[in-house]
Amino acid sequence: MRGVLKPDILGPGVRILAAWPIQVGPNPSQTTGNTQTTFNMISDISMSAPHLSEVAALIKAAHLDWSTTVVKSGIMTTSDIIDKDGNPIKDEQHNKASFLGMGADNVNTFKAADPELVYDIEPNDYVRFLCGLGYSDKQAEIVTHRKVMCVEVSKIREVGLNYSTITMASLLDFDRITVTHTVKNVCSEQSTYKLKVDGLESVVVEVSPEMLDFSGKIYESKLFNISFIRKIVHPPTHEEGHLLWASNTKSVKIPILIPV
Repeated sequence: MRGVLKPDILGPGVRILAAWPIQVGPNPSQTTGNTQTTFNMISDISMSAPHLSEVAALIKAAHLDWSTTVVKSGIMTTSDIIDKDGNPIKDEQHNKASFLGMGADNVNTFKAADPELVYDIEPNDYVRFLCGLGYSDKQAEIVTHRKVMCVEVSKIREVGLNYSTITMASLLDFDRITVTHTVKNVCSEQSTYKLKVDGLESVVVEVSPEMLDFSGKIYESKLFNISFIRKIVHPPTHEEGHLLWASNTKSVKIPILIPV
């Protein structure tokens, strides 16, 4: 779907061995030879899904009042951009991995349980997003499973969804885009966050304000405006960068992807 980066997050899953003790397949008594086994085993990249599901379950158990979106935001915005050796994460060809291959970088369970700032989304925001993408009422209802009338909602662009990633339309489609995003404080400590944007050359990114002050009130929200101004008409390839809010102790980031 345009405007939503996939995959969401990179989890452990290559050459992961998964085993279970229940007999599956032919009954050993009905086959010849020594086929009796005490467990079954598989190994595949799909094993990253149950690992990430477990991470989400652990965070939800620690924060019962967090919504699914908040849990997901905590996982995505605190992920690691480097491996345990301090090097950029690589793909299967041993090249630096792209957002298109790993999403919002590599999951970090410990950081995800205490992100401090999160990007939350209300259900109606998804309706505004679907209508803004040009979906018809019937098409949107396939997702929402309820009545939708796009003429009655305030539509938002793909970069306007308060998601934990930003995926823009082609640079050829705009000269300047300004949208509003919101971050929510999920800790009870007073803190100040400063802005940092890196990795982008084909656009100028302007954010206002560039500093966010939180009083320590739980679930306090702050709005900020992001403007993307086209600088290079025809970049040689797609671009990737990060929008990061950092305090003295924590940082939360979201990837920005700009296709050609």
